[in-house]
Amino acid sequence: MRLVIGLSGLLISHSALAIVNIENLRMDESQAGFSTSTTLSVSGKRGNTDEDIYGLTGGMQYIGEDTAVRNLFLYDLKNSQSNGTPYSESYFVHYRHTRQLNTHWAWEKFIQHQSEPLSDKRERNLIGTNARYRLTTSPFNGHAGVGLMYEQRSVKPNNQLTEDKGVRFNLYLDSKYKLSENTDWKISLYAQPKVDAIADLRSVASTGLTTRINQRFAFTFDLAYSHDAKPLTAQKSYDLNYKTGINLRF
Repeated sequence: MRLVIGLSGLLISHSALAIVNIENLRMDESQAGFSTSTTLSVSGKRGNTDEDIYGLTGGMQYIGEDTAVRNLFLYDLKNSQSNGTPYSESYFVHYRHTRQLNTHWAWEKFIQHQSEPLSDKRERNLIGTNARYRLTTSPFNGHAGVGLMYEQRSVKPNNQLTEDKGVRFNLYLDSKYKLSENTDWKISLYAQPKVDAIADLRSVASTGLTTRINQRFAFTFDLAYSHDAKPLTAQKSYDLNYKTGINLRF
């Protein structure tokens, strides 16, 4: 069993309605057995306003003896309080079943829930399936995928429900490049157009650096740009998110 504990230096979270880059959250797929990863984060301030922010992020994975079947469960929970009163909560859970068909191809099924009950009751639910292809031709070193998913998104400001449902294509490209012995650079692209309205496109592009200081410590930096052609609320059609952290592995 492997346990990873990370201390987050700065974190700006995705909205509950945004695409989540699952490729960035996957665990080691090369070894059979059970593994777990957990990141705990605590931040706050004291003075005119007392504020506390708590986060719990991680995953659990079981891989069969032949490594052909994988089951992955991911979670991300956050709670923000001001003077002891919660003002923001967010929840993310994801389950994915993968069957490796051969060296390059795998077939996957997944379900996902995201919500922010204190932020206009934002919610996003997914169920879908996709083919995943292992990229090994230079300069690519990663995966590409194509599939379909049913998505339900809703927001309820002032108890006025706005909802969007439908089937979307799920297309992605994820690749990693080794810049040095201790530093990896990763890029990911996701596109999710609606099947019956291709112009209704949601996408995200992200990049990240991981620098391992030694066998136990690593520094991470991630940047993501997301775009929604038809947002549910009167908000900007794009978001820029970034995150830094220190990771401890033992």
